[in-house]
Amino acid sequence: MVGNGMVGQRFVDRLAAGDESETFDITVIGEESRPAYDRVALSSWFEGRSESELSLVDSAFVDVGRVDYRFGRTVDLIDADQRTATQPGHHPAAPPRRRAAAPPPWQPAGCTPAGRRLRAAPAAS
Repeated sequence: MVGNGMVGQRFVDRLAAGDESETFDITVIGEESRPAYDRVALSSWFEGRSESELSLVDSAFVDVGRVDYRFGRTVDLIDADQRTATQPGHHPAAPPRRRAAAPPPWQPAGCTPAGRRLRAAPAAS
């Protein structure tokens, strides 16, 4: 699957839950460097909520390896006939299961890692 947003992660959760015999190899390619998170509650990050509290992916799910998450990657081309997704500078990746839009960056523009807004320096007099 290309994209690891909220809807895409729910699809992965349901696919994995319904595939108890592990018939499917599930690969998720997402542009962000971290798993899917709750975008609706993202503003609570500024109030001190942690990244792990916003995460929609159980860390055990990633650690066990049931799903091959490929964070920090993009896809240039999806070939539906060959069932491949080509990453820039790579050979075709695992066949995509479902297409989804790539998520925007985690950190809001103009913010520091602590979540504080950056201010422009005062003009020199």
